[in-house]
Amino acid sequence: MGYRTVERVVGVVGAIALSCIFASCGSNQPDVQIRGQLGTYGAGAKNQALFPQPLPGKVTATAADGRKYSTNVPASGQFRLNVPQGSYILTGSSSSDAGNHAPCSYRDGTLVVGVGGKTGVLVECGA
Repeated sequence: MGYRTVERVVGVVGAIALSCIFASCGSNQPDVQIRGQLGTYGAGAKNQALFPQPLPGKVTATAADGRKYSTNVPASGQFRLNVPQGSYILTGSSSSDAGNHAPCSYRDGTLVVGVGGKTGVLVECGA
């Protein structure tokens, strides 16, 4: 292989690599963060301006194309979940839901996550 051929191959490979970097080619790296709390409201507290009772468990964000991103949630109920920008259905589960074991979900339906991520998201159990 001559010098010119090697130079052309290196140039083509470099151009492909740069275009992949700028287009996130083949990248599954999450680039924004959803921060929130997994919890439940106590009896009669749902309509009051009270924080939910935090619950440990798991939160899953499901994208429109079916990709799923999950995180385990500690007893504090607080979670951080890294996802690509997009729209998600958030669900959760907790075995500590006072024996209720009701499904957990994001109250407002679909969550749209943009460049800055999303904070203050409540995934509510037993709603």
